[in-house]
Amino acid sequence: MKAKNKLYIKGFVQQLFNGFGYHIKRIYKSVDIINAISKIINVVIARLFNIKIGKRFISTIILDIAGKGIPYLLLPVYLSLMSQDEFGLYTYLTNIILSASVILKLGMDTAETKLFYENFGESRGKMLFTINSFVIGVFLLYFFLALIFSLNKSLLGLVITNVIISNEMVLAYWVNLFLGVVIVFLNVYYVIAERFLLYQKYNLFRLIVANGLACTFLYYNNSSAIVRLTVEGVVGVIILLPLVYFYIKDFRIGFDKTIFRQSLRIGIPILMTNVLAITSGFADKYLIQDKKSINDLAIYNLALFLAMPISLIFSSFHSLWVPKLFKQEDIFSKLRSTQSIFKRLLLIFLTCIFFIWIGILLALQTNLITVNYDFLRYVFPVVALAFAMECLSQLYNNIVVVINKTEITFFINLLLMFFLILLNLWLLPLYGILATSIIYLGVTVVRVFAFKHIIKWKISL
Repeated sequence: MKAKNKLYIKGFVQQLFNGFGYHIKRIYKSVDIINAISKIINVVIARLFNIKIGKRFISTIILDIAGKGIPYLLLPVYLSLMSQDEFGLYTYLTNIILSASVILKLGMDTAETKLFYENFGESRGKMLFTINSFVIGVFLLYFFLALIFSLNKSLLGLVITNVIISNEMVLAYWVNLFLGVVIVFLNVYYVIAERFLLYQKYNLFRLIVANGLACTFLYYNNSSAIVRLTVEGVVGVIILLPLVYFYIKDFRIGFDKTIFRQSLRIGIPILMTNVLAITSGFADKYLIQDKKSINDLAIYNLALFLAMPISLIFSSFHSLWVPKLFKQEDIFSKLRSTQSIFKRLLLIFLTCIFFIWIGILLALQTNLITVNYDFLRYVFPVVALAFAMECLSQLYNNIVVVINKTEITFFINLLLMFFLILLNLWLLPLYGILATSIIYLGVTVVRVFAFKHIIKWKISL
């Protein structure tokens, strides 16, 4: 009897899969999914922004959305597996590592992008070797100095004031910092070498495996932020090794002093700008964990994370918009088209923020997001709007680049950074993270209007 039941079940399963296979084949024969999506998005973007895009770009966007969407979709899982303070610590450590990796790339990613198109054959290989050996050399110098003089805990202690620094935290920091620097240069190389789809496929695989293993470890062990960071770092390094191998294959051993001087001239100003941007972007998070608590930081960083679709939409659009903008010869037409695009994107972002906010309210109501994050309902709309304005300010920054007044960007950002820090020192202890969110929004709005009116003043001279 059992044998008959097994045969019956086996036959039923085979028929089920055969049926699915038949329908899937029919779907793939009748509809090219990528082409269908491409046509829909092409129509929408063409009508809104008068820009045409191709199938290859759509494929890139889909992989980008898939990669960035994995942590987004798994957010309820992580919030249930990690305590609020552990989630706050994880997001804060991630910010520290990201900031340190941006500094340690030394602006050389921009230099590599520019010099890649100016060098060919043997010279290009030497350029890649020169730039990357310099960056790795600085990274190793930093690592060994911190190790020899036992500076690891002291350096982390400068930016983490409410948590005890453990050896495990130091290990997670170094593994992920190395991964962060590697990812920056892999991303640059595979974009300029026009092999970006290969990189995205590997990166998507990395994110799937890393997040799957991280969830498993958190479920069976504990809710430690260090466990999640370590798993993600180790898995990331291992999976990206083939891409590193293909990258190194294009190197030609030989340190070129001329190329090195060229890369420094390009990289140092970029490094200074990056340090300013990091200080400005990191200051509010540092002050929250220092003046308030890691739990408050968890809510603030969760609001920023939930605003991620805005960044995804803007970065995808911006890569399409910049070539079109620079092809326009008249500076006044550039400004008019920028203002028009600004209004349309702002409307799209406001709609996106509204629907995400409704989703947050429903998630809080159904306990998908725990009651510990209830203050998110007030913080998110403000933070998300500030994040949108920060993205949109880049539209006017493009015009600043066109009129060769990039020093304006530096001084405006420097001034606004001081205001952000001073206002947070005054208002954060009194009114908490809602005050920080409003200050962030105020700074981004002032930046947009400052760029806009300075551009109008400059081009009218």
